[in-house]
Amino acid sequence: MNDEEMDPFEKRLLALSPRHAPPDLRARVLHSIGIELAQSEHRSWFVKLERGAAFAASILLLISLGFLASVAQSEKGRMARLLPKPIASPYLQDLKKMIAEQNGNGAAEWLDRYWMVGK
Repeated sequence: MNDEEMDPFEKRLLALSPRHAPPDLRARVLHSIGIELAQSEHRSWFVKLERGAAFAASILLLISLGFLASVAQSEKGRMARLLPKPIASPYLQDLKKMIAEQNGNGAAEWLDRYWMVGK
């Protein structure tokens, strides 16, 4: 590599020399790397199995959530068909206002819930 092809950071790294490192450090680091690589070869099938299981579980979760969402949507539509429509009678609206003024909003909410008075 030429000096023109290297960026300033690479030039700076090449100019640095190692300092204050113990002489046997390189041997210890290479030994540790060798041990870790040997262990990782034995664990590689297990890691692949874990990743595959996690992927399969996420796909199953996605499918089940989609199914639950579709069931909830169809159940919402079914309940809308089964329940009676709210009554939008002006008489009942006036009655609701009168009850709310005299007894508070709790009684008017009860009227909404049990008599299905529309808004």
